[in-house]
Amino acid sequence: MTSTGTSRATGHANAPAGAGGTPRAGGSDRATVLAFEERATSFVEVVEFRRMFGLPDYFLRVATESLQHYESFVTDMLEDVPGIARVDSHLTMKHIK
Repeated sequence: MTSTGTSRATGHANAPAGAGGTPRAGGSDRATVLAFEERATSFVEVVEFRRMFGLPDYFLRVATESLQHYESFVTDMLEDVPGIARVDSHLTMKHIK
């Protein structure tokens, strides 16, 4: 069984954020943004990754084998990325169409 979640990243005007829900970033310099994008792209759990206009700054779709793996991914990997200030997760209750 695969557990799928989405993450939106929000932060300050020029800051990155990320993952499985909605993360917020704390850094506002270009190097922090690029480092965040490179690191988040490297995670195999991230199956879709978009930089957005407005808030959130980023949208990530994450696929894991279980809710426990998702929790571990967010707390042990995603929140460990420099620049992340907050992660908000949204999990699918039921796929309708």
